[in-house]
Amino acid sequence: MKCPFVYADGHQCTGEVYRAGAYGRSDRFGAVDERGIRKIRLWCSEKNDHAGSVPSFEGKLRMEFYPDELHRRGLLAEAIALCENVCPESAVALP
Repeated sequence: MKCPFVYADGHQCTGEVYRAGAYGRSDRFGAVDERGIRKIRLWCSEKNDHAGSVPSFEGKLRMEFYPDELHRRGLLAEAIALCENVCPESAVALP
């Protein structure tokens, strides 16, 4: 999956996403149901999370995306497939 990060000067990152993690309601083992995903964090082969030396919280959010944002870019299915902590909706019994 191509990295979706766009630099301030407008050029697209040339890296590949090698890891992803989903945030949302999870079971006791930390698995997130696909329907419960609230955000997905991506890690890039070129710059990891693209936060660099930015000490602010905003810098750490550079590679966190809402599902609808990834869907608009055509990247949601690929991002979910990279998430190690996502189970198909039928496999997770939430409390």
